[in-house]
Amino acid sequence: MKKNFLYYAMAAFVAVSLAACGSDSDDSPAGGDGQPSYPTPAYASSAASFTIAEAQAPAAQGGAKLTGINITESGKVIFEVSTENKKQYAAYNISKIDGGTYTIQGVGTIKSSITRATTQSTKLGISVTITIDNQTYTFQTEEDVQAVIAYEQMTGGSNLDKIARTWKVKSMKLTLSGDIKALSLPVQGGDLGQFVKEVKERDTGFTDEELEELDREVKSLTIDKTGMLMLEYSKGTPDVATWKWADSSYSNIAIQLKDSEMGNKFIQDNSAIDLKFTSNTCIFTLTTNLEGGSKNKYVATLNINMEP
Repeated sequence: MKKNFLYYAMAAFVAVSLAACGSDSDDSPAGGDGQPSYPTPAYASSAASFTIAEAQAPAAQGGAKLTGINITESGKVIFEVSTENKKQYAAYNISKIDGGTYTIQGVGTIKSSITRATTQSTKLGISVTITIDNQTYTFQTEEDVQAVIAYEQMTGGSNLDKIARTWKVKSMKLTLSGDIKALSLPVQGGDLGQFVKEVKERDTGFTDEELEELDREVKSLTIDKTGMLMLEYSKGTPDVATWKWADSSYSNIAIQLKDSEMGNKFIQDNSAIDLKFTSNTCIFTLTTNLEGGSKNKYVATLNINMEP
């Protein structure tokens, strides 16, 4: 079943959270004067992203193939595993980098001399074991066997440097209006379950299945310079999306979820999110239309405070 509420809420969350950088003015546009500087992420100089052709991708149990590896500025490693029907994602942390060898905590190693600044074909040595939805996959190939291509880095100047990192949720506020008595609920941290509890007490038309999917806690949001973003939860697999600048001033962004079941049907392509900032955290807002399971129509607004 397509879970409208979850994916509109997640779209709002991702969009609102993306540009976690800013100025001292609450209404300053991105790129304005007086912006605070955030520390350079620990793995900024070692970040790299690779796409692997299906014909060359190492295979594992059940015919699954490792078709993508993204090493982010903050040291997250996102694996894309392709099966016959869909793509799935798993995220882990780098424990160390020694020369061209990336050691991934509890997973294994990746060997490559290429970094994100290099846009050319290369070879990888892969020896990893990852778990997605309780299914374990082992991918292994000798060094200089696996042909891959490094993704190209986006443009964006200082704004790109600011947003490319892992962010933690400080607080959230959800507002629903429309075919419902207006609901406005602030919560601390990233516990979406607090929203679910309140929505269940209203006659909203959202099904138990829709609300059950929303009932989880957001642990972090990771953004990188190749147009990838990821929501990690305290339990379960991450949601992965793509993002891009929506204007030439690098002050607005657009997102699209990559969830295979949804097929991005509920996310408007190139939806622009205006960026506004405070002195210590970033607050961003996306307002969107959505429907409950009984076709009740609402306007949802989600505000997120993020901190590095």
